[in-house]
Amino acid sequence: MTEQLKQEFKEKELSAAQAASLVQSGMNVYIGCCTSYARAIADELAKRSEELEDVTIGLSNVFPPMSLLDCANPKAFRFCTYFVGYEDRRALKMGSLDYTSVHLGQVDQWCRHTFHPDIAFLDVSSPDENGYMSHGAS
Repeated sequence: MTEQLKQEFKEKELSAAQAASLVQSGMNVYIGCCTSYARAIADELAKRSEELEDVTIGLSNVFPPMSLLDCANPKAFRFCTYFVGYEDRRALKMGSLDYTSVHLGQVDQWCRHTFHPDIAFLDVSSPDENGYMSHGAS
């Protein structure tokens, strides 16, 4: 990776706490799916649960643990999914999950027509020599 790309990446890089601080009450926040969800950012959001309200978390088939369900104020969060997995079922039992079934090839349509994220946190790889990153399962 060129020095210019390294510098640009460094300038845009945020800690999990800094990223979570971008979330405000009333926002729709996509955190990813399966083992590729933005766990560190979700953990930081959970720490802010008492200062947030009406935050909808878009996710799918999240593998445990999901601290957003066990935080000081879990009622600050609603969850919206297109595939109900282990932690999603816990949210369903808590009465805080909205579910819309779609084929995996239609997740982009789910984001455009059902969930409408204000912000998305994706688990990505480190940049390669050209500055490209893999978005993994998300």
